[in-house]
Amino acid sequence: MKKYALLFSSFLVLAACDTTTVENDVESLEESVASVSVGDEVAEITVTINLFIPDEEIEETHEFQTEDGAILLDVMQANFDIVDDNGFITSIDGYEQNEADSKYWLFDINGEMAEVGAGELELAEGDVVDWSLAGFE
Repeated sequence: MKKYALLFSSFLVLAACDTTTVENDVESLEESVASVSVGDEVAEITVTINLFIPDEEIEETHEFQTEDGAILLDVMQANFDIVDDNGFITSIDGYEQNEADSKYWLFDINGEMAEVGAGELELAEGDVVDWSLAGFE
């Protein structure tokens, strides 16, 4: 008799679950997934990179869109022909530093000397990076 009571109660539980409840649960899950996808988008920022090569009288200004928090070295590699030595940039677009003349690629960020190297510098909206192939003593 207990078998029949258990079977009957199981039938009632299954009959009580209708497709409307399942459809609502599926729609709710789809909305949750869609909101997570939109919320995970990475903000884009605009940065300016200037190149100065005084000996060649070259001044170039480049504006780029990139992800907020992008690393300067990565942005340089994506947009210029660079050579680096363990994150230290030694050539940009064919203009190489010259150790014999003590000329190196140096950069400022927003008008101030950078406190970290290009491989560690995270970029933010409106940053201006000034690269200069200049003498350093």
